[in-house]
Amino acid sequence: MKSPPMRLILVEDNANDRASFFNSAKKGEYINKIQFLAMFNSSEKASAFVKKHKCDGVILDLELNHNGEGSGTDFLKRIRDLGHKPIIVVTTNTRSDLVFASIRNLGVDFIYSKQNRSYCPELVFNELLDLFDTLQGEDIANNTEATKESNEATEESNEFLFSIDEESDDPPLEANDTLGESLKNLENTLMEFADELIPSDLLARNTETPVKEWESLKGEIRNTITQEMDLIGVNVRYKGRAHIEEAVFIMLREKLNPTEKTQAVPPASVIQQVAKSAKISYSSVIRGMKTAIDNTWLASTQEELKTYTARVDKRLGVPTPTEFIHFFFDKIYKGIISNP
Repeated sequence: MKSPPMRLILVEDNANDRASFFNSAKKGEYINKIQFLAMFNSSEKASAFVKKHKCDGVILDLELNHNGEGSGTDFLKRIRDLGHKPIIVVTTNTRSDLVFASIRNLGVDFIYSKQNRSYCPELVFNELLDLFDTLQGEDIANNTEATKESNEATEESNEFLFSIDEESDDPPLEANDTLGESLKNLENTLMEFADELIPSDLLARNTETPVKEWESLKGEIRNTITQEMDLIGVNVRYKGRAHIEEAVFIMLREKLNPTEKTQAVPPASVIQQVAKSAKISYSSVIRGMKTAIDNTWLASTQEELKTYTARVDKRLGVPTPTEFIHFFFDKIYKGIISNP
C-alpha cells in the first residue's frame, strides 16, 4: 500500500518564504511526499485549523513580525493541550539559547536558523520526513484512515485561506495579499531559486572539479569512510554504521562519478537508496543509524568526539542521521578535491 503524504501547514508571514516552500513541495521527490493543507500568516487562524484538522507537521515562523499576526510562541501555547500534536519545526532569525529552551518546553521538535547558509525548504522537509517515516513505520495500520482524513482536510482547507490548483506553479495567495504583491514576491523568489534549493558547495555537481578517475577512487573512498567511523568510535557491531557508511559513499559517488546521470541528492533520498539496497524499511535504516550515533556519543571519549566538528543541537545532545551523513560527506569530499 502506498504511504500517504505528510500533511503540513506553514505558518509564515513572508510571501517569498511561502512561495519557496510551496514550489519546493511540488518538485522532485517531494511531489508525492509533501502535502500542504494550508498556509497562514496568523497564529490564531493556524492554531484554529490545527485544532480542527489533523495534520502531521507544522513549519512555524517564530517571529511573524513582517506581515503577520501573533507569534510562533502564541501558536505553541494555543495548541499546548492538543491531543494529537503534530511534529513542529520552528524557523527563526534569532539565535538566543534562552528562546530556544523556552520554545522546546512548548513542544518544538526542531529549530532551524534562517541565517544559516545551508537553510532551505529541502533541509526542513528532509528532517520532517525522517521523523514522519519513523513514526509511520510504528503506526502503519493507520494509513487508510490517514489518507481519508487528509483528503477531507484538504477539501475543507480551501475554505480557510487558499485553494491549491494542481496545474498551477504559483504559490497560494493569502487573503491579505494583493495579486501584484504576490507576483512580485514570486518573481523575486524564483530569481534566487537555484541558489536557495541546496547549498552549492555541498550538493551541486561541479564537473570542472579535478578529481581522480572514479574507478580508482572508489576503493580509497570506502577506506576513508571506514577510517572516519573508526576515528569517532562508531562500533562495527552496530548495523547502523554500515548504513551510514553506505549513505556517505552514495553521496560521494553521485558527486564525483562522471558516468552518473542523476543529480546529487540530499541525505534523506540517499537513505531511501540504502533501505532499498538492504531490503529493509526506511524507518529501520533511520533507527539503526540513530542507535549507532546515540551509542557512539555515550561510549566514545571526548577526544574521539572532537573529530565531529559540526554544531550539535544542545537539546538532543547528538547529531541527527542526516546531519551526521552530511558532515562526513562534506569532510571527505573536501579532502578529495584538495588532493586530486
